[in-house]
Amino acid sequence: MKESPAHYDLAVVGSGIVGLFAMYWARSQGAKVIIFDRYHPPHRLGSSHGLSRAIERTFNEVDERYKPWVRQTWELWETINLAFPAVGPLQRTGALIMIPEGDPRASTFQSWAQELRTPVTLLGTGGLRSHFPYFSIPRHTVGLWEKDAALIRVEPLIEAMVAWGESHGVAQHYGEEVQELAPEESGVIVMTPQGRYQASRVIVTPGPWLPQFNLSLPIRKKRQLMIWVPRHSLNIPTAVSVDLGEHPRLAFYPESEVTVKIVADVSLEDSSAEVAPASGVNVEDIVKVNDAVRQFWRGIDQAPLVRHEPCTATYTPDLHFYVGIWPKDPHIIVGGGFSGRGFKYAPLAGRWLVDLAFRGESADSPSLFRLDRYS
Repeated sequence: MKESPAHYDLAVVGSGIVGLFAMYWARSQGAKVIIFDRYHPPHRLGSSHGLSRAIERTFNEVDERYKPWVRQTWELWETINLAFPAVGPLQRTGALIMIPEGDPRASTFQSWAQELRTPVTLLGTGGLRSHFPYFSIPRHTVGLWEKDAALIRVEPLIEAMVAWGESHGVAQHYGEEVQELAPEESGVIVMTPQGRYQASRVIVTPGPWLPQFNLSLPIRKKRQLMIWVPRHSLNIPTAVSVDLGEHPRLAFYPESEVTVKIVADVSLEDSSAEVAPASGVNVEDIVKVNDAVRQFWRGIDQAPLVRHEPCTATYTPDLHFYVGIWPKDPHIIVGGGFSGRGFKYAPLAGRWLVDLAFRGESADSPSLFRLDRYS
């Protein structure tokens, strides 16, 4: 094991989307940064993969405290879209969510839309069936369409951020597993099988591998399957989410002219496993997802399966993220539990983590994300 002679202002452990944003903001501010990941990004063993994620301003938001952060994170996404023009990470498709008629979320989403000045259109069952004749839409279903919603081109953006880090002098140690963080008076020693590295601060964003760092932060993991079918089999004009209560939640993403991604909210058999191996998808997993999708789209039986990948999502018990300074050592800053809405808030979460690392606080650091809230 070699000891690096360099001393870094910041070490980032985990190169998922939030870790990469932490790297990006810190290096943009002039910090000397080193980043680690046990695999090379983008890899398919966590949740920062799968080609796309949908982000909206209004849907899936019910906590009033998030409203200012929605504005801030969208402003940052617009900045990132300009910073990486060759990638164009924001793919503006719009997004539709279908929910039961009378569901109180409809008025909540509309209220958010009005306050955030975001165009949202309400469609009844007849309008939905007219626009989406290939779906089996139950009676008493309504839809809300957000015109300005977008898909994030996940893997191209991650590749571009890795390339940006290399060209801007970030020490990138991919394929190098961090085994221990050893606090010392002036910072932290990051220990791997290949060496020891000194950093004044460490940001830990390891996704489903968070428990291995013994930070006493409860986390729930859920392993799901993403599948892709040809676009000509399901030529949807916009991203569609289906949350009707009696059926598993579904999402359909028109990623390109070639494919549509489908995600069903069903857990795979080994959802408690620490790592979801890329080869860990079996016929039973695919059948389970197809059964869930068939309830809403019967065309799944005729559509060829182009691709399939597992995704290991991570959640906190209260579904609010972890963003904070580890109570046992001020040199260690932790981010985690980002699944569900993590991509929407990724650039903002990365900035929060960097502010905490270098200033010990963030101007808008949310207290509900504190690490000691379960103590």
